[in-house]
Amino acid sequence: MEEREVVGIKVDGCQRCGGVWFDRAELMALARAGRAAVAEAEADFKAKSSRAGSPGWSLRCPVCGDVLRRFEYKNLPGLQFDGCDKCNGIWVEEGELAALAEKLGLA
Repeated sequence: MEEREVVGIKVDGCQRCGGVWFDRAELMALARAGRAAVAEAEADFKAKSSRAGSPGWSLRCPVCGDVLRRFEYKNLPGLQFDGCDKCNGIWVEEGELAALAEKLGLA
């Protein structure tokens, strides 16, 4: 994973799969920064290949190694993310940031 700074928020992403890891509260801070910030984070990590969603693929927390749990926020139905119950971080797969920006109506 590679660290990048987007509007003062340090995020870690994977150039191979295009996923981005957000430590506790970073995803919501990025969303509050607006559509341009979300688009920048999405563009910073473009997938070269994709294993997410493959049979038997389970994501692990890059901080503690626990298996991530799939969830969705009650106020954002239809958007699913992978989160760590231990660290409260969130893994966002390629394309999910754009979907989040659209759902939130970010300007």
